[in-house]
Amino acid sequence: MSLFLLALTALLPLQTANAQYVDVKERDGMYLRVGRKICGLVEFEQIPHSIFWTTFLWDGKHVFKISKRLKPPLAYTFGGALIIAALIFGIAKVNRRAVTTTVMAMIIMFPIIATGQGNDLDQTAKIGAMIYLEEPRRKMSIYYPSNWKATDQRPALVIFRSNMPEQREHLRKLGMVVIKPQTAPVNSGNLPKMTLEEIANSAKPRDQVADTKSAIRFIRANAEKLGIDPKKIVAMGTSGGGDLALQSHLNRAFQHESDDTSVSCSPDVLVLYCPAFDGIDIWFVKAGEIQKRIETEAPSFKKYTDEFYKVTGDYVTPLDHRKTLFELAETVGVAQKIPADQIAAFQEILKLFNERDWQLLHPVEDALKGSAFRILTKDPLPPTIILHGTRDHLFQYQTAFIKKAREMGQQFEVKLYEGAGHSFMMQPAFEKPSTADVQAFLEENGILPFND
Repeated sequence: MSLFLLALTALLPLQTANAQYVDVKERDGMYLRVGRKICGLVEFEQIPHSIFWTTFLWDGKHVFKISKRLKPPLAYTFGGALIIAALIFGIAKVNRRAVTTTVMAMIIMFPIIATGQGNDLDQTAKIGAMIYLEEPRRKMSIYYPSNWKATDQRPALVIFRSNMPEQREHLRKLGMVVIKPQTAPVNSGNLPKMTLEEIANSAKPRDQVADTKSAIRFIRANAEKLGIDPKKIVAMGTSGGGDLALQSHLNRAFQHESDDTSVSCSPDVLVLYCPAFDGIDIWFVKAGEIQKRIETEAPSFKKYTDEFYKVTGDYVTPLDHRKTLFELAETVGVAQKIPADQIAAFQEILKLFNERDWQLLHPVEDALKGSAFRILTKDPLPPTIILHGTRDHLFQYQTAFIKKAREMGQQFEVKLYEGAGHSFMMQPAFEKPSTADVQAFLEENGILPFND
């Protein structure tokens, strides 16, 4: 029976796109989409920040968790293999119950497999790919609308570092060529296990900014091949992807040397969902704050701070992994005969540094050059819409950017959704209204509708 359940969980995520969501609940700050019953189990999904989805099944008492949804071919193979394994096991053990259960599972799951779409993309849609940068090698996925021809002059929707299947499909069906460029694979989750040399040689957030500019330039230069209008390129993203979309217009510090700078990297329109405009005060420690704490809580360490961090402007950057700095504090403290309570206090102060060691990958110098709040000028933005919610953990930074931009004379549209959190556009209560707002904005700015 356990093998059957495992096979079922491999295949059920394929039905997510077809589920009729009837309710929204909240648990521990995470929204849940509650859907239809499949084989007596209720399917629902937990919505994290924006990238991965976790599917769950609930039988009224127990929750079966399925990690991120599988792609159709892999799901079919995995689920099918488990069913076959269950059959072999049942036959080998002469276990009639196991064989009967597995056969029943195959009968029940046949319509599920037959009708499953596998993802939110219309299966009749044409999908393509192009290499937009040779070194480092980067490609882009292209989702063509129905009746697309290379001779078309369609608007293009470029989505940066965001998983937005509903919005992507809605706008594709309205005639837009949807393009998702691959950007530098920034590995921010494994930094504590990497050496400083490995981190130094890893892809950086600044590389992603350079990639966005290369992508826009490539799309504009190859408009005829893509069947798009080079004057109707819309850049869109959510959270960090929204910031990247803006960076393609604003940033002047980072770009690839191979770029043809005679081609503009600025999008014609910007659609920014819950953008992460400025993460400096989230990820970095202010010099004044750490120095004040050292003076009051661990004054004996004042003369040794150069071994732990460097000061860059108003911020400090750690010189090693946070865990290594804890150990170094103990070593220095014992060697210099610093009181134990001050060693403990200094180690506590070092906890100000990010637990994931993000500052080692993204130094303050880069962050300052890529801070939308700091690099914004009075040069007019392209037509821009900012969509965010009152419950977003980045709300204060988003409103600060909006306030400063307006004080500088920038003109743009803002849609604020009461009660919406981060990545709200994936939540049923806000998905349709926010998508309608974006469509209306694109129509007002002449991007839509597209007429053959």
